[in-house]
Amino acid sequence: MSVDEGQTTAAQQNTQPVEQQTAAPSTEQDTTTTPTTTTNESNWRDSLPDELKMDASLLKFNDVPSLAKSYVNAQRLIGADKIALPSEHATDDEWLEVYDKLGRPQDAKNYDLKYEGESDDQLIGAFAETAHGLGLNNKQAQGLLEFYNKLATDSVESMTEAASQATDDGLADLKKEWGRAFDQKAKQAVDASRILLDDREVFDQVKLEDGRMLGDHPAIIKMFAKLAEQLPEDTIKTASSEQVMTPDEAMRRVAELTAPNSPYWDKRHPQHQSYIDQALALREQALPSENDDVLSP
Repeated sequence: MSVDEGQTTAAQQNTQPVEQQTAAPSTEQDTTTTPTTTTNESNWRDSLPDELKMDASLLKFNDVPSLAKSYVNAQRLIGADKIALPSEHATDDEWLEVYDKLGRPQDAKNYDLKYEGESDDQLIGAFAETAHGLGLNNKQAQGLLEFYNKLATDSVESMTEAASQATDDGLADLKKEWGRAFDQKAKQAVDASRILLDDREVFDQVKLEDGRMLGDHPAIIKMFAKLAEQLPEDTIKTASSEQVMTPDEAMRRVAELTAPNSPYWDKRHPQHQSYIDQALALREQALPSENDDVLSP
């Protein structure tokens, strides 16, 4: 072998391992990258056995972390009290079992209910029976009772306010109609009711639809004031000896005093001045007084 041939052979030997060293890493790199390009989150179930791949309970999970989180939460519930919701065809006994687990007392008498205001044992008892039948626990029953109590209280207050307003409006109308004769006629109406009725307390006991008491209604007061006029004079005694007329009554009397051919127009008549004085006084009485206040109920 010549020197040149020896050098050539050595060169080939030195070169060949280099080619093997550079080629090997390339092959290994291709092999390691292949799994990352073929696996993704959407087909994570492909690695599962066939009987599990399309299980309905797994279809809602898009990736393994979601499945793991659900599993952890499920494990936490193991051993905790759970209440199964009955189906739509469940029996009454099945529902009663659920109510008991939710805290319903064993008996309606075991409710501890607090009621504000005047307590009615019969009403509370009926409410407790209803709550028990509906499966309510004590907290639910108490909340419903408080709602009912507030509703009833607001309703009573509203009716009382409306009744008071109706009474004030009715008396104001009478005050306007009767003028200065209001006090006298109102008293005559009360006196007449006491004489004609065996039990006048009915006026303070019978409540009308609008909340007013019967005795506060203007029509009732006017009726008995009219009846008082038909009773003997010595039966109805007024607070004053002077009879006070309503504006209408006063103006009718003025019309009588000032009728044609009456002494009012004849200066030579001895009663001429008396007729004038009576007419003036009655006109003044018929006019509403600025100082007259509406009588409070």
